[in-house]
Amino acid sequence: MGLLKRVSQVFQQKSNALLNKVEDPTQALDLSYQKMLENLQQVRRSIADVLTSQKRLEAQRAQLQAQYDKLQGQARQALQQGQEDVARLALQRAATIKPQIDALTPQIDQLAKQEAALEETGRQLNAKIEAFRAQRDTMKAQYTAGKAS
Repeated sequence: MGLLKRVSQVFQQKSNALLNKVEDPTQALDLSYQKMLENLQQVRRSIADVLTSQKRLEAQRAQLQAQYDKLQGQARQALQQGQEDVARLALQRAATIKPQIDALTPQIDQLAKQEAALEETGRQLNAKIEAFRAQRDTMKAQYTAGKAS
């Protein structure tokens, strides 16, 4: 076992030395920068998805609210005309819609909070990217200068 482990270590040392000669640090920096930009794009897509969902729920809530208001108006009109049966039916239908409206409001609020959190994450990530870009450019220049001399 000792011999096999030693051969493995020698192989690892030689392969690491070979990879170090082949690897270009500027390419590694560029790859890291590219991955950071991809993460920022993913955050932006997530923000767009959340906003789309929020707008869809707001439209659904507005539609339900319009139905609710219409049923309330029909109930008032039916009462004015002395049609209590029709008024009761309209109020019952309105009563089934009201919980749906009330259930959408917290969902919309939660999506708004998610959107705000994602916006903050995007701002922080953008700041990190800008700092990394400056550092990357400096390191690339130093590497190029060191390689030239």
